[in-house]
Amino acid sequence: MGLWTKLKDLVLGEPIEDEYDALTGGPEGEEARSPSPPVYSGAGKVVLVRPDRYVEAGRIADYLCEGYTVLLDLEEVPPEANRRIVDFLSGSAYARDGRMLQVACKAYLLAPSGVDILDGETEAPDDWEYDRAFGF
Repeated sequence: MGLWTKLKDLVLGEPIEDEYDALTGGPEGEEARSPSPPVYSGAGKVVLVRPDRYVEAGRIADYLCEGYTVLLDLEEVPPEANRRIVDFLSGSAYARDGRMLQVACKAYLLAPSGVDILDGETEAPDDWEYDRAFGF
């Protein structure tokens, strides 16, 4: 239907009929599509980052946004910048539904939303022994 026809029908009171499919809510012949989950370029990859100043925190957050798991070593960072980097990156991880876990005194693991972090000590079965598992 053209614009003029629709306006004429609106003024004259005739019903406006569009060609929509009742089930999909779209035009006829259009298939209903379900949204696919996002695919990140860094899925399954780990990036080791050793920043030396706060300015590099944005680049580290970009790695997390691209789907990379980030291992963050803050040994070389001055104490005043250390806290700022941790605060910024924990907010970045939270905003992306990711997680940030302290793994050592000045080392952190940042994981995007699709990555599960398992703690080896709490997840191992009670009867599991390293020597027996690896044949020593």
